[in-house]
Amino acid sequence: MLTLRRFPLLYTPLRRLANVSLPHKFKLAVGGCPNNCVKPNLNDVGVIGQRLPEPELSKCRGCKVCQIEKLCPVKAASVKDGKLVIDPEICNHCGRCVTKCPFHALDEGTYGYKIYIGGRWGKKVAEGRPLSKIFTTEQEVIDTVEKAILFFRDEGISGERFADTVARLGFDYVEDKLLNGKLDKEAVMKKTVVGGATC
Repeated sequence: MLTLRRFPLLYTPLRRLANVSLPHKFKLAVGGCPNNCVKPNLNDVGVIGQRLPEPELSKCRGCKVCQIEKLCPVKAASVKDGKLVIDPEICNHCGRCVTKCPFHALDEGTYGYKIYIGGRWGKKVAEGRPLSKIFTTEQEVIDTVEKAILFFRDEGISGERFADTVARLGFDYVEDKLLNGKLDKEAVMKKTVVGGATC
């Protein structure tokens, strides 16, 4: 059974799925920033807010004491060869650097969302993995979360958590289905699914 809390982003559009039987319980978590305070990556599906910095290097003056480098909480920013460099492997898209350059080299940033799938907490912990896409609209997030729920209803096995479904079928397969696949919602909703939630 899907349980929804009052998340403004997801609650209203997804409440039509609130009483849908699933192979096991299914938990959603939404975090407004990438600091992971509410651990969205430890839920069946987790959504984390993102702000991707967009440096305008023509305005970068390569300051000896770069304000962006100084303020970056994860040390992803540095000045190399006289220009600001943000390491995409380290940057967690917190957005704290945006608008902090006195020369306006980093006044822009894209707001978006990262979606994690296949996490869970409890006796058998699994850390969710992020889908490779950063979603830039709420509707994209809602559509993808709905698709994940329908996918679990369609391909999950009774008593199996979504993390186990992802592990059994493979992350790459599930990601491709969620990002590129088509689901026949009407056919999936007609399926008889026996829930197997036990704690």
